[in-house]
Amino acid sequence: MEENLTWLIVMSLLALLFLSLNVLIAVFIYKDASRRRMNAWLWVTAVIYIPNFIGLILYLLARKQHHIHAASDAGNQDIRCPHCGHLI
Repeated sequence: MEENLTWLIVMSLLALLFLSLNVLIAVFIYKDASRRRMNAWLWVTAVIYIPNFIGLILYLLARKQHHIHAASDAGNQDIRCPHCGHLI
């Protein structure tokens, strides 16, 4: 009986760890995609529902191809940081 309880506790902790890792990744994706003016909810949904971190890899590949062009927008005279998007 004690063996079953230990197994249940270990599996519950692993499930909680996996769930919290997914939440942290989703928060990172949402913030980063919003800052890069990408569709944040689309990427969060893709990362959550595509298994085995394949969605995260796809996002990281798409992220490299999507640059922040805040200073080159027409009529935009403000200079923004290419990493965080804040005005310099």
